[in-house]
Amino acid sequence: MDLLLDGGAPGDQAANLALEEALARSGVPSPLLRIWQNESCVVIGRAQRAEREVNLATCAAGGVPVLRRASGGGTVYQDLGNLNISLAAPGPVPGLAVETAALVAAVIAGLGLVPRAGERGVFVGAAKVSGLASHLTRDGTLAHATLLVTTPAARVGAFLTQRRTGPVPPTRGAARWPRCATWGVTSA
Repeated sequence: MDLLLDGGAPGDQAANLALEEALARSGVPSPLLRIWQNESCVVIGRAQRAEREVNLATCAAGGVPVLRRASGGGTVYQDLGNLNISLAAPGPVPGLAVETAALVAAVIAGLGLVPRAGERGVFVGAAKVSGLASHLTRDGTLAHATLLVTTPAARVGAFLTQRRTGPVPPTRGAARWPRCATWGVTSA
């Protein structure tokens, strides 16, 4: 397995997400591990609606960009208080997200906590401490996770909308939106 050390700058969040997509689409020659960080931003999954998931006014006021990634999964707030862990592999590897969850859970267990890994994340008790998503292409697979380290939950909650209960309307057409699109927010 290779380790990508020069994997982007924390202040260029859109470039970091573009690199993630490129790793999946290019078909890396051998498995690759990338551990990286972003400065403050909100990242939505490929089929999500920004207006449903994100407090756009708060993001605009705080200069926090809202970006779209190529993979599915839920909306995440990122800053220098969390780590992004990415695994890229050649060809389609459907179980790579599960393996990524196991990797993150093993690190958390090594800290003396009792994690529970599932398809949508890693939990310690009721708290979700890591979210997961993956992107499979003909040439490669990318699975990635975020791991909250020092970011306060209140900061995360300030930029995301509250979870709704009940059925969620379909997001037909959302996947056609440009990847890494920014919704009228510029970095401060």
